[in-house]
Amino acid sequence: MFNLDSKLVETCTIYPTTPNRYGDLVYGTGVSYPCLYRDISLVNQTDYQENITIDGIFWFRADTVVEKGDVISFSGEYYAVEKVTRAKRLLIFAQNSFIKCEVTRQKQIS
Repeated sequence: MFNLDSKLVETCTIYPTTPNRYGDLVYGTGVSYPCLYRDISLVNQTDYQENITIDGIFWFRADTVVEKGDVISFSGEYYAVEKVTRAKRLLIFAQNSFIKCEVTRQKQIS
């Protein structure tokens, strides 16, 4: 079976986010996970002509807890998760092999 664990040589912190009553994002407690990050630049075009520029891709183990909208801290930068893809080796296997996240760079105001 395909195993991505040997390639996950970097570490990042994932912060779950929830909106407060004013609409601001509130970060939850961050959890560190092994990952693999690649810096890229892609433009995804949706059905309504909205362009989303993807700045990078993170790969994680299948048991990593990550959802769209979460914030990832990696190497002094912050990234918002735009899309989460759970990959399976074959359709006949029920379990995920790894998780791929498309992300955009975020500016943080303290």
